[in-house]
Amino acid sequence: MQNKFYSLRKLNKIKNPKGEILLGLKKNDKEYKNFSELYFSKIHYDNIKGWKIHKKATMNIVVPFGKIKFVIYDDISKTFFSEIIGVDDYKLLTIYPNSFFGFKGLNDPFSILANISDYINDPMEYMNIELNSIEYDWSL
Repeated sequence: MQNKFYSLRKLNKIKNPKGEILLGLKKNDKEYKNFSELYFSKIHYDNIKGWKIHKKATMNIVVPFGKIKFVIYDDISKTFFSEIIGVDDYKLLTIYPNSFFGFKGLNDPFSILANISDYINDPMEYMNIELNSIEYDWSL
């Protein structure tokens, strides 16, 4: 799945009797732009983080633990796109600049995402807005 706001691609898991290896992003993948920062974000079950928009940064997100619902919002057409990814449906979600997005933890007690960004965190580069600023029904 790909559009101007985000793309989604299935990722490989390598079976290992001592624990699976979850592949993420390689330099020769089409989603790879540059590497500037890797961070992990923990989200508790049934909590929502959002809304955020990045002016320059591309987010390359995987969920190696738990399950998370991501919602991307097109503020021009007032359209929502939602994707649920996690360790059982292991995919790479790439969110492009100028896309509003938020996410909700679906795993009890928490989930963890990893974001490989092409831009170092800079408060001048992104904007957070209140969750109730964009009307969306977060229930599944």
